[in-house]
Amino acid sequence: PVCVLHSIPLARPGLNGVFKLTTCLQMWTAEPEFTMAPATSASCHSRARPILFIWLLCVSILPPSSCGDSHPKPDPLKISDKVLSPMTRIFAANAFHVPSYKSSHPDPSTTVNSLKWPLCFGKHATILGSYCVPATTPEQEASPKTKLPRLSFSVETARGSEATLFLFDDEDDKWTNFRTDTFANKSCAVLSKYANVVVPPVKGSQRISGERSLKGKEAHLWHVVAVDCARRTCPNVTSANVTFFHPTTDGSREACSADAMSFTTLKSAMVEGWQALSLRNVLNISGVSPFGVVLLYLAFVLFTVLSLWCWWRARGEKDLSKRELAQAAFYLATVTALCYLTMATGNGLLVLRKVGAGRGQAWAYSSAVIATRGDKQNPNPFFDAKYAAARTYPMFFVRDAAWLVSVWLMLHYLAWFVGLPVANKQMAQFAGVGRVVCDLAATSIMGGARWVFWVLELILLVVVVVEVNNMKAFAMRRGKLVTGSYGRLRTVALVSWGVGTVLWVPCAGAKALSSDVDVCAYALLDLASVGAFTYVLLNAGSDTAPATRNAENQRLTESAGGGVDFGGSRTGMRGEDDLGDLEDN
Repeated sequence: PVCVLHSIPLARPGLNGVFKLTTCLQMWTAEPEFTMAPATSASCHSRARPILFIWLLCVSILPPSSCGDSHPKPDPLKISDKVLSPMTRIFAANAFHVPSYKSSHPDPSTTVNSLKWPLCFGKHATILGSYCVPATTPEQEASPKTKLPRLSFSVETARGSEATLFLFDDEDDKWTNFRTDTFANKSCAVLSKYANVVVPPVKGSQRISGERSLKGKEAHLWHVVAVDCARRTCPNVTSANVTFFHPTTDGSREACSADAMSFTTLKSAMVEGWQALSLRNVLNISGVSPFGVVLLYLAFVLFTVLSLWCWWRARGEKDLSKRELAQAAFYLATVTALCYLTMATGNGLLVLRKVGAGRGQAWAYSSAVIATRGDKQNPNPFFDAKYAAARTYPMFFVRDAAWLVSVWLMLHYLAWFVGLPVANKQMAQFAGVGRVVCDLAATSIMGGARWVFWVLELILLVVVVVEVNNMKAFAMRRGKLVTGSYGRLRTVALVSWGVGTVLWVPCAGAKALSSDVDVCAYALLDLASVGAFTYVLLNAGSDTAPATRNAENQRLTESAGGGVDFGGSRTGMRGEDDLGDLEDN
């Protein structure tokens, strides 16, 4: 279907206006103002959704002859009176405008973009277009009027509003910096430093017009943005026509693809990475003191050493059972090391800030817009010194993410150690993972409901204790060595989980302890639990592993030709099937 712009007069006396509907549907219409070719009909799809709703509403409340049947056309006054609500008609009569965008190509080297009532981003600026300008040559620069790319513009604003045009390319990350400062509602004096061209408004006129030739040694995206510098609000642009003259290209963005900009992108990334390596930046994490950051890095180093040691033990171990135990310890230490690296680099956390006064003080998620001062050249107008000086507390949600993995691994290897049935193991793992999820929910909630989730965490901890203690019967069936190793693993796991649940109350729950104490306490707890658990795994003998992975089974497998039999015909180290023993007992 062809996109058609319809005009329906408003039905109320005294409302002098026209409600314009744009749709891509083949439906009833008065005489169309103009039609667009099918090749450009895609541009109206985004505007057709509200019109489709009105049309469907028309179908539902009016007879078929009123909404597009082959019967005579209905009266537009009656249609607008029935379909458009009174509130909609009021908005339509009081500058309720539908944004529109149209692009045309009068010739192969010219692109004309026509905008009406364009939308704003961040409620501060309106982007009128982005255009790819390829690299220019000295020959082109010698004839700028005929060979250089050129932007011609004509912008009109509503009465009471004015607009300043900024033209700038994407070199040195100008577009990102411009957007950041625009959202921060900074003055045009600050924004102008990113612009290659600034076109101020003309006093006594609502129109800005002009043209600029563009050149450069590399291909760049050029952006045309309108800003109301006087009111620092969204500029009320009624219409804008931007003509892009591109004599050497088809007007597409191929020349400004990632391959053409790879060097500039790599340069920006290298500069940013080098600046981030300074000691001041490394130790500067919001909500955590430099001492706390050092503790996080220290914990990361210790867990990394433990992980490498477990990997070295697993790599050099010839016994299949001992190698599998060393790999289990390696997985556990590696996950915890990555968690502390994430925290030490200032990621995986949300900053909480205590706001209010007196008894009305409460913890809330910190706002970087209010707490950031800015620099001397670009001060932040929203900065609040009192808010920035308020007490902060870090919420490390990545710690709970690491606990999800570590708790699951501990319960998995406990069940694997004693030969626990799958149903029992799943119940224990469900309760263990659910306890961590409740801990994360309790930490994330600022209100009193967080204590409800802490109680649920406590209940799930009791379930985990019961399920882990029930494993003892299965461990005793496998002998004293397994029972002894199981007892040590159970003690390490349950004590660490219990201490962590109680430690939550003064730390993340009441926030009575400082962030340094919080970081130190949890780091010591993780070091003790993971270190002790891996120590028990690394020192457990091959006889403690399940019969399907003991040294005798490995010998039998190798003597049979190196194949692995999953059919249960192999015998265990005692010359009988362990699974059969469990079923008989």
